[in-house]
Amino acid sequence: MENLTESQIQAIAARVRNILRAESKGVGELPVVSSLDGVLTLPALRMNGGIPEVVEAPVNLLQDVATDAVADATQKAADATAKAITATNEAKKATTNATNAAGAAGTAIEAAKKATDAANGAASNATNAATKASSAADTANKEASSVNAAKSEALAAAARASSTATTAEAEIEKMKQLQESISGAASLAPTRMELTYTKRITQRNPYVQRIVAKMFPSYSLQNVLFLGDDVAVSVDPAGVVTPLKIGTSRIHVIPTQATHLYKTINVTVQAPSVRLTGGGKIRVDSKGRIRLT
Repeated sequence: MENLTESQIQAIAARVRNILRAESKGVGELPVVSSLDGVLTLPALRMNGGIPEVVEAPVNLLQDVATDAVADATQKAADATAKAITATNEAKKATTNATNAAGAAGTAIEAAKKATDAANGAASNATNAATKASSAADTANKEASSVNAAKSEALAAAARASSTATTAEAEIEKMKQLQESISGAASLAPTRMELTYTKRITQRNPYVQRIVAKMFPSYSLQNVLFLGDDVAVSVDPAGVVTPLKIGTSRIHVIPTQATHLYKTINVTVQAPSVRLTGGGKIRVDSKGRIRLT
């Protein structure tokens, strides 16, 4: 292999930097989703003094809505219960009044019966008193029915409040689990990636060539995707490179937990310049040089 000069190395490095600057994406350029289904991370872009920075938005900020709903439902249940108690007390008073009125009516009827022979007028008064007592009893029965309806409504409101509270607690638990999942995934996301690979491969080279990606910190997830154009080489999901024909292929190496760290590399397939003769000796090129690639 020919050794590269320092100027050639610097030129290659400059080209790589230009490619990365041209093709990299910021957080603000990522696609926006309308649902949290299947989302593992929630990065956010915040302007800090005019400088954009990536921050983590806590999911527990979404819990306030559920908490307010529980508080509102609980207050409504309490109000309904208070109204039921008031209605019950009023029904008791009405029942007492009806009982007293019935007793008075009975006394009046008895007195009327005793005084029937003496005065028809007294009997008429007793009849009127009995009619009033019956009306009072009907009113008491209606008020008792209203009380029962109020009790039923209060029990239904309490049941709805309990159901709402249970649902809210379940949603809050889901939010907590999602936040823990997002925090755990963010703690395992890499901050830097290094690649090791062979830039030039001789056609029909029998040795297996591989692109090795290493994430830093070392405890971060090491998952990457390899996307190649299949022009000169193909690359499988494990990073194994297979020469196809003479030429240059462009390959994208993308960390699944930090896609903004992706790198694009070029792998060239060249014709072999060293061959073995039938006797197993090395054959040199026309200028007598041995080139190992």
